[in-house]
Amino acid sequence: MIDAFIFNYNGILVIDVEFANDRPYGFNLSTPALTPAQELLKSTGLQEPQYHGLVSSGKDDDEELDEVQPYTLRAFLNNYYIPFISNKGVKALVIVLCACLFVGGLNGIRSSTMGLELSDVLPKHTAPAAFLQAREKYFSFYPMYLVVKEVDLAKNQHSIRQLREEVGRSTYVGKLKSGEPSERYWLGMFIEWIEGMQRRLDEAEAKGQLVNFDTNNLTNTPDLDIAYSLACSYGDNYDCSRVGKVRLIDESGTVNVEGFYNYLYGWVEYESMFYAVSQGSFYPKFHKLRQGPPSRKYRYFIPPATKPVHSRIPFYLTGLKDTTSIVNMIREVRAISEKYSKAGVDNYPQGIAFTFWEQYLDLNSNLVKAIAIISLCIFCVISILLFNPWAACCILMILVMMTVELAGFLAYCGIKFNPITGTL
Repeated sequence: MIDAFIFNYNGILVIDVEFANDRPYGFNLSTPALTPAQELLKSTGLQEPQYHGLVSSGKDDDEELDEVQPYTLRAFLNNYYIPFISNKGVKALVIVLCACLFVGGLNGIRSSTMGLELSDVLPKHTAPAAFLQAREKYFSFYPMYLVVKEVDLAKNQHSIRQLREEVGRSTYVGKLKSGEPSERYWLGMFIEWIEGMQRRLDEAEAKGQLVNFDTNNLTNTPDLDIAYSLACSYGDNYDCSRVGKVRLIDESGTVNVEGFYNYLYGWVEYESMFYAVSQGSFYPKFHKLRQGPPSRKYRYFIPPATKPVHSRIPFYLTGLKDTTSIVNMIREVRAISEKYSKAGVDNYPQGIAFTFWEQYLDLNSNLVKAIAIISLCIFCVISILLFNPWAACCILMILVMMTVELAGFLAYCGIKFNPITGTL
């Protein structure tokens, strides 16, 4: 058997070969003889390098790495940084500092505000920025509509009125001195018109003009002709014998359900200006009614209107000076809208404030979901790559702390929380 050792000594490749046959058989209790290479090392006073069974192939690989060159990064790490962070007091200081930064980040997140106003984007102390700030302070109002869709208006007229009244009680809705919303709406104006038509019929009945109406109505007033035609029309029927027996509207303010859509068609036709002011915006649009002969122009069957697919109730919102107030308004109006939608009056709010600021309602929850998904992905990927779930947990914990600290830093710097900063 042959044992060979190869090592590099001062640039000289030394090969130490020992034949097994040179050793005596059995146990040799005497001091073993030195090989030539060992004698060379002994004579020079050097220690035999340990290679742990490895064979070197070059001079550079055999140089000891314990000697560190000064003024290098490795020297800094070995001589200063590693001893510094290995100190127990420093470790405790680092833990306390990280905990303080994390708590400070949480406190900053709590005090952060949402929003992205145009005045925040423009340079401060400029004329455009001053204009926008003044507008937000003194003219912070926006138009809004409640869109009622695919609802039987005749059967839900009281619910629609209650919906408007409840939204009108909001502190964000502009009001008149009487407490009513500042904007008129189609159902209220329509009911007022029907009440006026009913008064005309009551006055004519008191004068006896409803008997043989076309003969006794000598004044030929258009209002009375229209009221009489409305009383004769209900659904697809035209029966004037019910005039004086059936009221257009009762004492509770409920429009006759049978003739509701006939009356609505007559209101849009004969009071088109009020319809335009009400901003009802019925769809599908009503067509022009066919009228009677010149002598009986307004004495004609008024057909029922097609049930509107949607109509609008207008409001003016005020006091919306920042994103927080706008988000609170949206939550309040949305809650009322959803309440009546569940009760059978399908509706939804519409307006500039809802178009541009409704994204802030779910911004926090969406951001938390996104962070949770990203964190789970990071944990799975690092665990697979390193085969070390504990290391993945440590890295994930550091990333979460950095995210919280960054969010708190943005809040302390006065940067508002919005979808743009949320992506940071």
